[in-house]
Amino acid sequence: MNAMKLNWAVMSLIGTICLVPSWLGIGFFERNYHVRPEVFMVWYFFGVIVGTGCVLTLKGVYIIPASGPWLSIVAIGLTFGVVANMMLFAATAIAPNPGLPSAIACSASALVFVLSLLFFRLFPLYFNEVAFDRYHFIGLIITIAGVIMMVKPR
Repeated sequence: MNAMKLNWAVMSLIGTICLVPSWLGIGFFERNYHVRPEVFMVWYFFGVIVGTGCVLTLKGVYIIPASGPWLSIVAIGLTFGVVANMMLFAATAIAPNPGLPSAIACSASALVFVLSLLFFRLFPLYFNEVAFDRYHFIGLIITIAGVIMMVKPR
């Protein structure tokens, strides 16, 4: 499958569907095989790294660029990535519904959306232009309301 021929919404939908077994697997492997969520995460990401490396190699893409900010990217993964994923995998195993932590995490898109707009306005040389109109604003409000509804106890 050549991802470049698909539009962003189709790629997002396929990616979302492919995340489902991962999120369901966290609790399944803990309950049935006593694999802690954090251990599941390590082996899951090992598989992601190896698989992605293989696909990129077959496409002729070098994994470590000869130059560029790759150390900064690794630093982001070692800090924010580790904390985010450890918290989400651990929360998934104990949440009343394994979909809740990922749904809440996906609400980060609302913050990313707003910050992208702000960063484009402040630093247009570094950030892409962001579409924003009343429909996007309504979607943002609905997203925030949905998270509040999911987290609020009955």
